[in-house]
Amino acid sequence: MNKETKLTKNESQLLLRTPQEIVAHLDQYIVGQDEAKKTLACACYCHLHSCATIESIVEPVWPDNHTLIAGPSGTGKSEMIRVLCSLLKIPNYQIDCTSLTPNGYKGTNISYILNDLEEKFVLDDDITPPCIVIWDEVDKLWDDGSEAGKYRRMTQSDTLKVFEGAKVSERLDLSRILHVACGSFVGMDEILHPKRPPTIGFESALFQDNHSGPVSSTHIEAKHFIEFGLIPELVGRFSRFAATERHDLADMKDIMLKSKISFLWRKIDQYKRHGTKLVFLDDAVEELAKIALNHPSGARGLRQLISHALAPWDFQLSELLTSGILEIRYDRLSIQDGTKAQVVMVPPSAAARKPMPKDGTIQREGSVDDGDIFIF
Repeated sequence: MNKETKLTKNESQLLLRTPQEIVAHLDQYIVGQDEAKKTLACACYCHLHSCATIESIVEPVWPDNHTLIAGPSGTGKSEMIRVLCSLLKIPNYQIDCTSLTPNGYKGTNISYILNDLEEKFVLDDDITPPCIVIWDEVDKLWDDGSEAGKYRRMTQSDTLKVFEGAKVSERLDLSRILHVACGSFVGMDEILHPKRPPTIGFESALFQDNHSGPVSSTHIEAKHFIEFGLIPELVGRFSRFAATERHDLADMKDIMLKSKISFLWRKIDQYKRHGTKLVFLDDAVEELAKIALNHPSGARGLRQLISHALAPWDFQLSELLTSGILEIRYDRLSIQDGTKAQVVMVPPSAAARKPMPKDGTIQREGSVDDGDIFIF
């Protein structure tokens, strides 16, 4: 579980962002997923506005904005919530639902979580600041009718009091907490489209099979989650539902080229700080995007694919400049085998006369085109 440190009262004074401002910020980091962004933005705005309002009238906040998000792995659910919490500067607490146990059983149960929430969130003057609790992989609590399913159903029942917004102790006011639950819900396709032939994973039914074509989302409702295996009492405590969509080819390219948290740009910057220019040509980006479409981790697979392509050079990263390598250029063919990347070099003796400054930057004279291209 990820826990935030306790805040002071001054740190809990929040700047209220409008839903439009929240979505505009998320757009800089998360590609697509407009429905989920708007749902989250509205939930956060309404919850924070209610928290600010009740401070003057001393009443509990109604639990009207808890949100449940479903979608394939690697479509940005967790990253969206992380960016949101960073923008709003509110404390958050992440619960891994795969490790939850019913009260009275060994493990992480709801009683433990409530005690931990009180310790981490409640301020010195016994005020609970507005905060977000993230229920990750909530789909893993589903009741499938088996013995294990009955055990998970007990855990679902134990969570109900957390969502009700009650004041469970003299110090912890649960009404100040916005709950956001997310999961991949593998198998949901058979519920959404019962007449279709069985397919693998939630994603294949929500979205068209043509990876490069348009993407269409299926509207998801409370009844779908209940049929999946979440108890009605738990689903009924959520007011907002959204589904993230599977990325198409254009989305995968935008994740690499336009997102502020692009792993590709981080690697390019890392190489730059070592004095070597890293270039991915258009056909290389296209090839990475095509491979990622069929990756089981979705957009997360881009990080693995790029790391694999760069592996031969990452091992030599600290010595690239002194070896005379000024530029490494990737095209489509070199994505599968990084050793086939094109390399721009100067004589090692000349490179050795230009040590990399301590700040990690380097001033080059002339153009990289002055060197020779070698294909290893």
